Amino acid sequence: QRLSPEGVPLGAPVSIPTKRTVYDGDMVEAVWAEPFDAWVVARRVGAGSPDLYGMLISPSGDVLREELLDIGPRRTARIAVTGGGVAGVFLYSSDGRLRLSRMAAAPPALLGAVAPAGSDFAVAARGEQFVLLQAREESGGSWAIYYSVVDVDGDPAGPETKLIDNGGDLIPLAAVAREDEIAIAYLDAPGGFAVESGSYRVRRFAPAGSFIADTLFAASDPGMYRRYSEW
Repeated sequence: QRLSPEGVPLGAPVSIPTKRTVYDGDMVEAVWAEPFDAWVVARRVGAGSPDLYGMLISPSGDVLREELLDIGPRRTARIAVTGGGVAGVFLYSSDGRLRLSRMAAAPPALLGAVAPAGSDFAVAARGEQFVLLQAREESGGSWAIYYSVVDVDGDPAGPETKLIDNGGDLIPLAAVAREDEIAIAYLDAPGGFAVESGSYRVRRFAPAGSFIADTLFAASDPGMYRRYSEW
């Protein structure tokens, strides 16, 4: 179902053909990719230990390409597409590491760990690189969000930086990037989710990691603060 920026449905829902059983609760992640004039979709399929498929889908719902990306991945996947048309699907694989598989621009290939394993993460494309924002548990049980950049092969393009550290709990939600600025939306609970529901914030920063602004935009509902890995 396509929506306007105001949330108004645009046309009727489009059914996507599938050769596999669709289970209630199957994960679907979708990003519009201008270089392909199509949607890039990562879809977790199956019960128990589900497989992850990558798909290119036209605006009319036709499946243009479908690839098996990983077998039995854990948690969810995130997608980013570079301006040159490299579709990167990042996921925690069955071995517990954050990995990168590329769609359409090259045969799918899991390229090994591109960042130390954490819990929740967000990705964005900036030029021909991928920006990673990853939550990681610190000593003492608090969480921090780390910022790093990798190229389309998954190789580090600079040092990793601790971006946000509130002494409590943090969950990265989504990220966007442009040439001179990166922004991350995140859930922030300095006292920890065991005692507070937290708040939604946006942190803006320069590609070198320097601070631009941090803005509160919503308070979360009490009881809605479980970590993504528990969903």
